[in-house]
Amino acid sequence: MGIQNFAGSGGLTDVPVPAWVESDHLLFACWGRCLIKLIKHGKIKTLKRGEQLELNDFRVAMVVDGGVYAIGKAPHDPKRRILMHFYKRGELVLSGADNDPIEILEAHCRSTCLTLNQAQFDAFAGDFELAERLCSELRSEQASHLYQAIQSYAGRDIDRIKTTLQLLASHPTSITTKVGREIEASKGQIRDLAGVQKRSATRAFKMLEDQGVVAFSGYKRLFFSGDQCG
Repeated sequence: MGIQNFAGSGGLTDVPVPAWVESDHLLFACWGRCLIKLIKHGKIKTLKRGEQLELNDFRVAMVVDGGVYAIGKAPHDPKRRILMHFYKRGELVLSGADNDPIEILEAHCRSTCLTLNQAQFDAFAGDFELAERLCSELRSEQASHLYQAIQSYAGRDIDRIKTTLQLLASHPTSITTKVGREIEASKGQIRDLAGVQKRSATRAFKMLEDQGVVAFSGYKRLFFSGDQCG
């Protein structure tokens, strides 16, 4: 299981193996073939920064480049939303599942995804014998993302903001610098992703700045020097 990349082009055929696939010996053993079948039946879609990937347009999608936010409803407050996960290169997302927790998929920056609509997915399922197992494990993975987000939401506002910053800082789209991980995001975007109201977020940002955890540079850039999520 040490080899996590597949030789090929610099794009589709060498995406990293998702961690949940690597931990499933059957899926991992067939991952190369699964990836080829996904590419065979899928279609490439490029998203601009802030553009949403419509959930009704696909059954399965894989991030090929960039990053995509998965946003769901905040617990006990359907008017507010929380960041469930920040999808990176090689990660898969399933749409159309029962009680699907994802409400919005939004590109953090210019991003490329491989998508399969229902007809394309049906063709893939007929071509790959472990398609049902793949979807079952993917549903469990997405449920885990929601659970972790809800656990974070139960904490203080400053903790929710810090958790959001950790997630952004751990993503490959952030850059390591001498003063911390450089993140391209505004205060308003971080506040919305964390599900925190403006007044409370302002206090939290000030505390984090005073602690030296975060430093803002302009409107849409910051440097985070706290602990990063794995």
